[in-house]
This record gives sequence, structure tokens and C-alpha cells, in this order.
Amino acid sequence: MKLGKQHIHDLPVNDITTLGSLAQQLEREAQARGEALPPAARLQIGEPSFRTPEHIREAACHAIESERMTYGPAAGWPWLRELLAAKIERVNGYAVEPGQTAIAMGGTGAILAALMATVGPGEEVLIPDPHWPQYSMQLACCGATLVHYPLDPRNEWLPDVAKMERLVTPRTSLLIINSPGNPYWRRLSRAD
Repeated sequence: MKLGKQHIHDLPVNDITTLGSLAQQLEREAQARGEALPPAARLQIGEPSFRTPEHIREAACHAIESERMTYGPAAGWPWLRELLAAKIERVNGYAVEPGQTAIAMGGTGAILAALMATVGPGEEVLIPDPHWPQYSMQLACCGATLVHYPLDPRNEWLPDVAKMERLVTPRTSLLIINSPGNPYWRRLSRAD
């Protein structure tokens, strides 16, 4: 059996995904009765609430029409990694080499790649609760154990650091901090 297969099979049903399906079912039932429900707040995935900006859409169309389409290097085109390193220094205020960056097709693949490279069977990963549902699946693929640290809505969705520190064991290898938090959208600041 491949690593993770049994771990994935043994995962409990994802409550957030189940609630999304229930919301859709309730909407369909209301429509069948001729009623309209207010739109559900969809917290299960991080879909943007805006259209892709026009200049990005135009650049994508231009690239499709004028450039040779092929698979690129696994870590991304060197010119793009150079631009990313320059952006990190300009916007984020610290320097990285292009070789220390990588391009991914979205956050899900990037997070899974990072987890596969850093954790494995027998290791523990501290994750926020509530958390983005994919963390459970991704850590199961790695064979790592999830350890939840609670976030308190009465404390602006911040963890109790003293309680979180008590969760750390010799097997703890990673702490996941999600900002802005999905599904609760709390953005951490330097003051936090």
C-alpha cells in the first residue's frame, strides 16, 4: 500500500465540505418551492469574490496567441523566478535568490509539495482549528499526524500561544499558520 492511501481512507468526513453540499441542497429545495434564500457564505474553499483583473486576462490571451506552449521546468521558468525574487525583496523587504523560489499551479499544489518535502510518517504537524480542509488530506498523504491548536473567535481568531506550546513534542516538526485564515479570514499582523 502506498504511503498515505490508508491514512486518507481513514480520514473522517470533512464537515465544511458536507455543509457546502447541504447549503446547495437547501437552495435547490427552496427554488423548487418558489422561494429564494439569501446566498450561503461559502467557507469551504478560498474562491475569490472578484473577476480576474483585465490586464491579467489580456496577458494570458496574448501569451496563448503568441508564445510556444509547452511544459516548463518543474520549479518554474528562470525569468519568472527572477521576477519573483525581485518582488519579494521590493515588497516584502528581504532578499532571496531565484534558486530559493519555485512557481506552482496554485496554493494546493504548493502546500502539498512543501509538506511532502518536509514531513513524513511519525512526525506531528500543528494546524489551526478551524482549518482549511485540505490540510488533513495533504498530511495524510505524507503520513504525518495532525495536532490541532484551537483558534478562539472571542480572541479575534488568535491561538493561545501558551496552550499551543504545550502541544509541542519531540515529534513535532512543523507549525502551520494560515493568514489570511481559511475559513475564518483572519489576517495576522506584526502586532499579533
